[in-house]
Amino acid sequence: MAGYELLDHPADLRLRLRGDTPEAIFALAARALFEQLIENLAALTPEFTSRLEVTAPNHGELLVEWLNELLYRLEVKGEVHAWPGAIELGEGRLRCESAYLPLERCAGSLSGEIKSATYHALRFEPEGDGWVAEITLDT
Repeated sequence: MAGYELLDHPADLRLRLRGDTPEAIFALAARALFEQLIENLAALTPEFTSRLEVTAPNHGELLVEWLNELLYRLEVKGEVHAWPGAIELGEGRLRCESAYLPLERCAGSLSGEIKSATYHALRFEPEGDGWVAEITLDT
């Protein structure tokens, strides 16, 4: 079953993500991240697109780099990348054309803060007929 759930964690935010493919996990992770940060995300519509690329030696570390790139885009460039397009996974890299909305169009709707994705208890592996990932986000 595809989707994500919040896991109990004493201080930070922890996510478990399930998808049919590794690419689905990365798309779901972006959505889950921004659902924790932006109120009424479902009511917003992206207006622009940007090419994103991150590199890392394996899927788990790539997930950390992916989420940290999205947080960087939010914090430094003011871009909400909750709508990634088709994700291309290659040897040690992720590329996608991501739809985004400028943060100022979400004014008043920020509902939290996430500082970074971490390597703490990181998990990304096949499970049953699909894939599962668990990641901790520093709040």
